[in-house]
Amino acid sequence: MFAISGLTNFDYNLGSNPSAITQMWITFLPLKNWTIRIGHMGTLPTQQRPLPPTANGQFETWSESQIPGQALNLKINYDGNLLKAGVGVAYRKGGIEYSGRVGITNAFIVSGWYSEWNKEWGVATTISTGPVYNVLVIKNNLIANILCIKLPYNLTLYSDNGYEFKTSQLVRSETGILLNFDSKLIKGLGGFGWEYSRPAPGYFLLNQLKVYLFLHL
Repeated sequence: MFAISGLTNFDYNLGSNPSAITQMWITFLPLKNWTIRIGHMGTLPTQQRPLPPTANGQFETWSESQIPGQALNLKINYDGNLLKAGVGVAYRKGGIEYSGRVGITNAFIVSGWYSEWNKEWGVATTISTGPVYNVLVIKNNLIANILCIKLPYNLTLYSDNGYEFKTSQLVRSETGILLNFDSKLIKGLGGFGWEYSRPAPGYFLLNQLKVYLFLHL
C-alpha cells in the first residue's frame, strides 16, 4: 500500500523576494506501525520544526530554524503507541546527511544528524508537556533554545536564545509575550518582544522592540 503526498507554501514579504517551499513524497506502509517515505520533504529532525503551511509555521523561532530543513531524503519510521523511532538519509548540497530520531509519544523527542557536505553535527530535543514547550538545539558551533510557557487567557511567554562557541558570545536573545486568538471568521497571533542581537563590527549593541501580528482567514 502506498500514497503520494505534497504541499506548497508561498511566502511574500514587502521589501524581500517571494519564496516558495514545495514538498512531494511517496509513503509506503509495509507493516503495521511502520512507514517508509521517499521524496523531497522534511528530514526526521525537520519534523521538530513547525510545518510551513500552518499558523505555527508562520512564526518559526530562531532556535527552531537552526534544525536542518527539507531535502531529498529517505526515512523509515516506527510509530508505536508509546515509542516512536526512525532513521533517515538525505542528499543535501552535494553531500550525504544521516539522521535518527526517537520519541516517547509527542511529549519528548530527540533527533540527531551529521552532514557530510559541511561536517556539521547536531542534536535537537523537544519537550512538550502541560504548559511547557521547549526546543534545545546543540550543534558543533552553537547552542540554541526556545522556551514557551502557556498562561491563562491564551497568553504565552517565550524566550529565544543562542550562544556561539567559537566567539563565546550571545548571538541571539529575544523575550516577549504572545496572544493567540480564534473566532469563526479569523484567527491569528499577536505579541511583542525585546531582542538583543550581536552587533556588526563598528556598530553599537542592537536592541529593539519587535511587534508581531499574524492573521489567518
